[in-house]
Amino acid sequence: MQDLGSCAARRVGSSPTFCTMNKTVWSDREIQAGGIKMNDNFMFGVIFSGMWALIGVLFFVIGSVMFRNRKKKQIRCTSKTYGTVMDMIRHEHYESDSACPSISFYPVLGFDIGEQRVTRKYTYGSAQPKYTIGQTVEIYYNPANYEEFYIAGDALPKTLAVIFTAVGCVAIVIAVISAILIF
Repeated sequence: MQDLGSCAARRVGSSPTFCTMNKTVWSDREIQAGGIKMNDNFMFGVIFSGMWALIGVLFFVIGSVMFRNRKKKQIRCTSKTYGTVMDMIRHEHYESDSACPSISFYPVLGFDIGEQRVTRKYTYGSAQPKYTIGQTVEIYYNPANYEEFYIAGDALPKTLAVIFTAVGCVAIVIAVISAILIF
């Protein structure tokens, strides 16, 4: 059996020399990489699997944070009231590479807390108006901070968290499977 040093020492001129170590054929390029089989498939595998793993972890973390923030908001927003949709704000957002705007509709809610009338724009918008002006909605708010509230039964925050977490899981699975298949 030969060691890496004796294989590297057997190089003659510029012609490649092949050595066997533990029944594995090593070329000069692989020997120069420190005995790690560094070929194009290996590098592609590292980059491909790493990219999917990074995307997966990023989406999974974002989805998990969204779940956590939603749950914390539900814990803090303990007071219940009913509010009225006062207005629908249309927001147009242009992507840098698109001539068509992305349109979202955000409800403006008015609700009473004791003797005080509070009017706030809701955090989540939708592509189509989800509420109509004058519609009554159930609202949970934070008694210590009226700025923090949510509309009862609004599935959008949970749906976004599920989508982000699911995309993250799928990307991580792709990374693991590609790593197994490539390596």
